[in-house]
Amino acid sequence: MMCEYLIDSKIKYPLLMFIMFVLEPELFIAVIGFLLLTVKEFILEVFVFILKSGFVWIIRITHIYNLILAKKPLWLELIDDVNEATIATFYDNPAKCVTEIGHSAFNEEDLVTVEEYTDESTARAGHGKWVKIFEQGLPGELKDIANDKIYKRQYFE
Repeated sequence: MMCEYLIDSKIKYPLLMFIMFVLEPELFIAVIGFLLLTVKEFILEVFVFILKSGFVWIIRITHIYNLILAKKPLWLELIDDVNEATIATFYDNPAKCVTEIGHSAFNEEDLVTVEEYTDESTARAGHGKWVKIFEQGLPGELKDIANDKIYKRQYFE
């Protein structure tokens, strides 16, 4: 504790440092070593902070650039209820849109994937096509393109 006080007070006063160098050279060398270690640690902390900040800004700029280049919206969702059937068109993943139909006459457990699209305009047109089909009445069968299974219409009393 006393040694830290002496080091701190002798660092503040250059004349005392010269006297310390003449009278106590070992303590002077210890003070210089302490200063060098402190400065090295400070420089290292500053360097790491600048490096981390640089990486964060690169990631942010890349993310903003990718959002600017994206021509499609991040999410498309069209849902219509026609003749007790739910017709939903949405992005399954950013590369493809799908239209899925849910009705108890075809598959009670899950939605039936009936069509897949590569862009938003064809997805909107395909969704409209399926809405028109179901407005005219329920079709006799639906083919699930996800598993190539054909669901025949079931008639209930």
